[in-house]
Amino acid sequence: MNQALSNEIVRAFHPLAERFDIQVRSRQDEAQRSEVVLANETTALVVTVDWIELRPFVRVCRLHGRTLPIEPLFVDDSSTLDCFDVDTLFVYRKAVPSPVGKTLPTRSDAAAVALVEEYVFALQNFASDVLGGDFSVFPALEAIVKKRARVLNVRRQQE
Repeated sequence: MNQALSNEIVRAFHPLAERFDIQVRSRQDEAQRSEVVLANETTALVVTVDWIELRPFVRVCRLHGRTLPIEPLFVDDSSTLDCFDVDTLFVYRKAVPSPVGKTLPTRSDAAAVALVEEYVFALQNFASDVLGGDFSVFPALEAIVKKRARVLNVRRQQE
């Protein structure tokens, strides 16, 4: 376990924590990943550094009360989606500069933190509405995710 990495993730999110009253809800450090959940009254950020994929994943979620929504294992047209990979948001908003698609060259805490900091910068510039509780972009993100899921489901059926 590398508790130093989750501490560094929390430190990287400090600018957002101050601006949007975001608090650490949980931390989990394991050999293959470190995860930090941060949230305010309306919005959660789930930040996972995945050493198998060699990249961070950042999801933004609409809270139900103070509870994280349950994410569906498989997405179809009837799914209710309240969490999205921020990469989808950044692509939708044509965010530049953007960390979308970047991976880590090696298993390096310093490289992981640097890329997490790029996510923080992009969140400050392209997701302040969502972090402040305005989820009006979520229907557009849901349509993108469901369209991807339909394409994947068709491919699976053809195999």
